[in-house]
Amino acid sequence: AEAEVMSAVAEALSALGFADYEIRVGHRALLRAVIRTAGIDEAREATALQAVDKFDKIGRDGVLAELSARGIEEGSAARLLDLIASPQGEGPEDDARARLLAAVEDPAGRGALDELARLAELLEATPVAGRHRFDPRLARGLGYYTGAIFEVKIPGYGFSFAGGGRYDGLVGMFGKKQVPAVGCSIGLERILVVMDERGMYPDLRKGPDVYLCWMDVAPAQALARAHELRALGLRVEVHPEPTKLGKQLQYASSPAVAAPFAAILGEDELAAGQLTLKDLTTGQQERLSPAEVAARVAPAGRPDGAR
Repeated sequence: AEAEVMSAVAEALSALGFADYEIRVGHRALLRAVIRTAGIDEAREATALQAVDKFDKIGRDGVLAELSARGIEEGSAARLLDLIASPQGEGPEDDARARLLAAVEDPAGRGALDELARLAELLEATPVAGRHRFDPRLARGLGYYTGAIFEVKIPGYGFSFAGGGRYDGLVGMFGKKQVPAVGCSIGLERILVVMDERGMYPDLRKGPDVYLCWMDVAPAQALARAHELRALGLRVEVHPEPTKLGKQLQYASSPAVAAPFAAILGEDELAAGQLTLKDLTTGQQERLSPAEVAARVAPAGRPDGAR
């Protein structure tokens, strides 16, 4: 389940155009085991986790100072940071896990390392391949995590873009049945800001594909024809009132609308089940069925026909 959730996040970020992100992976049970291995009293586990979670922001010295301020003995604090001091990018993940496996005797911690090894193997068969990195410092401040945890990082930014993990005990708090669960939240606002900074937004064509002009027909008939064109995949704007055709066409060509085509619906077109399609660039026009209008206009709008 962890591999599937992480894969979904990776696919989403890649589809948005991100190419330099990595997914850091840790395990809450491993971090707890390391804290015990360092000689830190179990009663101070939560406060130690909170300090370690700030490593990326305040660095080793800052975490040492904070651990001391939280009443954790200096030798135990240093031992803890020595155990988890495996900077991203330095050495293979297998080496970092092996080093901890040799140091941690706690069964839960050793089990977590085995679980992470299996997860790393699974991830190599997914879109996360080559992007995941073992991070024994990863804490994810919230205490409800029970297993693997992960965060998405992008170089040059001091915050995560997504994060999650396993929280098997959380769902059961709201019901009578325990339900295993894995999830991830994505920082949409952060992603949008960075996409804007990097100029990653595609050029989106604005305005309608077709501006529907109508005369000598009922408003309901104009709306019905507009919805027929929309069902065929076109963006359609309908002139709001029955003014002279020249004014409607002038407005369709104005910067406020900038439609490439106008579709004219009058009595003759209504009777024939057609529209007069006018190219507002060349001035050429012809009588077409709604389906023919869609086929003619789509290449100038969205070839995929998406609405």
